Amino acid sequence: MIQLHRSGCVRPRWTDLLCVILAAACAGRLLAADPMSYIPADACAVVVFPNIEKTLEHFTDFAKRVNPDSDGMDMEDFEDALGLECGILDPEKPVAVIFPRPMFDMQSAIVAFVPRDEDTIEALAGGRQGVAVQFDGLEGEGFAVSRDGCCFAAHTRKALRAIKAVERKSCFVESLDDRQRQMLKDGEIFVHIPLARWREEKITPTFSLLSGLLKLSIGSTEMPTDAETTSAIMDYFIEAARGLLDEMQSISMAVHLDDGVARLVHHQRFDPAGKASAYFRQAVYTNGDHFAVIPDQPFLFAMACCQKNQAGESLSTRIFRGLCNLPAIAAKIDEPIRKKLLETLKAADSETRGSFTVLGLNPEKGCPMTMLGGYAMANPAKGIEHFKYIHENAGPALAAVMPGAGAPGTFKSVSRSGVDCLEIMLKDEPLRPEFREQLEFVYGKNAAFQLAAFDKTYVTYCMAEAPAGVGDFQKARQTGRTLDKNTHVRRIRSMLPAKAQTVVIANLGALLSFSMSVAPLQPPGLQQARTATGPLDPNTMRDGPMVGWALDYFPNACTGTLAVEADDVAKLIKLAKSMSRQQSETRVRVVVPPKKPRIPAPPGDE
Repeated sequence: MIQLHRSGCVRPRWTDLLCVILAAACAGRLLAADPMSYIPADACAVVVFPNIEKTLEHFTDFAKRVNPDSDGMDMEDFEDALGLECGILDPEKPVAVIFPRPMFDMQSAIVAFVPRDEDTIEALAGGRQGVAVQFDGLEGEGFAVSRDGCCFAAHTRKALRAIKAVERKSCFVESLDDRQRQMLKDGEIFVHIPLARWREEKITPTFSLLSGLLKLSIGSTEMPTDAETTSAIMDYFIEAARGLLDEMQSISMAVHLDDGVARLVHHQRFDPAGKASAYFRQAVYTNGDHFAVIPDQPFLFAMACCQKNQAGESLSTRIFRGLCNLPAIAAKIDEPIRKKLLETLKAADSETRGSFTVLGLNPEKGCPMTMLGGYAMANPAKGIEHFKYIHENAGPALAAVMPGAGAPGTFKSVSRSGVDCLEIMLKDEPLRPEFREQLEFVYGKNAAFQLAAFDKTYVTYCMAEAPAGVGDFQKARQTGRTLDKNTHVRRIRSMLPAKAQTVVIANLGALLSFSMSVAPLQPPGLQQARTATGPLDPNTMRDGPMVGWALDYFPNACTGTLAVEADDVAKLIKLAKSMSRQQSETRVRVVVPPKKPRIPAPPGDE
């Protein structure tokens, strides 16, 4: 970035520049200066620091909580990072970095700021605001212009043309919606990226290249009989992703650092006439704490959705319907079954008021895992019938979408741990051998899928080996050991919006411990994974560290919040270092014995 000289190395041209800037500042009164009023709305990216003094204070506090030996960052460090003269910034005024082109290139960026005090340097006569002034920098020449007490500095005169043409009514702040303005007001750092030029020059070409490579890589490994279906499925998801990117108008992010907690708020705006906006408008928040139903046990992640789809179709159903309508898949499913399946899925969605899923771990060695979930429904008994039909008849569709899944078996009515439920054993389902091998590794050879009504609100399910099952929900309620009472889960949830349509809690400690103890679940590494599975760190199974994420839908937009504590970041770093050290100490070295010396043959034996 632009390197303006420090005191002691000031050259006359930089002195002249600063004087001109400050002379113009006198006319505009620094106290009223606002550099954001001159940032163009069509800038490819804008990074704003609304109050540097507060931001640096909070950042330093967070850094020291993560690492007590950290020095954090002070004003001099910040000014140096931007290449500005030390002491020139007003610490209570906004500072912005503007990227006129669709790339994060500091050579083409503009730094907008308010000088600290116009009285520190005697102003030169004849200083004119709005006129670009050249100066010498440590990395070569640069240019700057002042407007109403604000300074805009860049490496090239051309970059400053965008600033000169901006009027207050057409600045980037006026292009923000209400939530983006609140993010700008409350955040320590605010980032705004309109996507029009990024999509044209960067996103679309890169997306086309990556999607083409993905199709080639999958096509080269797919069996010939699955090639047509796989290609159709890939095309479907690629076009869906392309459509979503085309509808997205902007991305905004705000970083909050307060009291040892880091929050990243992200906000995506979409085309009001697009499919994404139509979905957001019909997805409404529903009351209920689904974490109060989930048993408190070691887990990788837990997700709860408080959402009702007024159109009667969830996102998963829309995806399934789109896949079933593909000619390559529709041809493999009887038309009456396909039609009935889609009708049943929509009927189940219309009854659903919320849902949850949790992937639990074996506390000693990770696998076999336990998947628990449920749906809050207006009529659980009717919901049971819907899900029973879907599971028993979705075989052809699943086999078409996911070759090797086979046709599911038929539910049997059983009683497990005093709970009446429907059950299908994994070993009874027809599956391709490699597909079965992976499922058995994850859930166990004797795993069963169970489905049951739980009170008058929920339909619950479980995929696990005994003794785990749908009876765990009743035990958790009776003993009071539910996830909403877990101290660490409650803490991370308190950092997220109180009412969010989707909340995800990830146990980073368990995830790290599990991933470093178990090899990837893909052949041919499956056999090594079985032998590599070892004891997990018991301190990470329940205590974290954890990270939380919440998502809300609004008309034409969605907003997410990611939250993590500094103490949890410190614990995660410490855990990663400890595990890495243990692995390096226990790594088995393969010793190749030296070759035996060759004994020459006696003369005459050749």
